[in-house]
Amino acid sequence: MVFMTTRELRTNTRELWDALDEKREIVLTHNGKPRAIVISTDPAEVEETLRMIRSARAMKAWYEIRAQSAANGTGDMSLDEINEIIAETRAEMRAKAEKGAQEKVA
Repeated sequence: MVFMTTRELRTNTRELWDALDEKREIVLTHNGKPRAIVISTDPAEVEETLRMIRSARAMKAWYEIRAQSAANGTGDMSLDEINEIIAETRAEMRAKAEKGAQEKVA
């Protein structure tokens, strides 16, 4: 894995292109921390590459949500339990909205 600082990028952009030709990906760092990944792509494959990156991000988010639900004990809830919570939350929101509307009128 190749790392390049943002300062190196500003002062020697050619080094970035050369590294991309060889390694196909570079991690850009700022203040010593990874901030971005630059990957090489074929001009004809830009849309497909972006679609794949977005898909990977969505899958990562899905795994994180599943891990959170397992950690807080909601991972094994039934559909009926989920729908009950949704109905209760909607009823609470309607009640708050009606109370707010009544206060505006008064």
